[in-house]
Amino acid sequence: MQPKCIIVTCLTIVWSAEVLCGEVENRHKRTLVFTSDSATGILIALSVPLLIPDRNIFLAYNFEANYGMPGKASDFTQGVLKKVDNDQIHPAPEGETESERTVRGTGTRFTRKQMYRTIELNLNRYGYNGKKCILRMICEIATYPVRDANGMIGDLLQLLFTPSASSYEELPSEFYTAEEKGHLENCAKYEKYCPKSPLDKISLVL
Repeated sequence: MQPKCIIVTCLTIVWSAEVLCGEVENRHKRTLVFTSDSATGILIALSVPLLIPDRNIFLAYNFEANYGMPGKASDFTQGVLKKVDNDQIHPAPEGETESERTVRGTGTRFTRKQMYRTIELNLNRYGYNGKKCILRMICEIATYPVRDANGMIGDLLQLLFTPSASSYEELPSEFYTAEEKGHLENCAKYEKYCPKSPLDKISLVL
């Protein structure tokens, strides 16, 4: 190879390296978008053997969490919890702009407000009046506590449907009112808009 060709080749390599380095420095952060309806899940099972002669029987509690994977770019910019963190549970202050609402809603905790909104959406899918039934469950669990005789499941239900059990989150006052009425055993008003309590599907008052 002639000297001129060698020099041209070296210059080309150096120039290409500089261009590639410049592109790397200016490269935007990449994100991965999954196909529609993709999901990932976590399953935890606690199995306890029952002491029954000549039988291998186990009592199992299954806890499963499913998470929808991001299917569009806005999931990265707005967050995957934007659908459950809205003004139907937590009304926005009057005169608040969209940008101020976005800043106010930014957080790292999964709050009780978001949990209630998630439950509300799922109850609506099954034909319940989501919010009214949440109020009824809060009231009924305050009237008939489930934490004492139902193990860990009862403790979780009691904690979930007791708004005062966590730090004050500025929930609408009706949630705290439902708990207070439950302590007074006065839950009849909630039966009008939620005739069938979702708790009846998984529990029985003895």
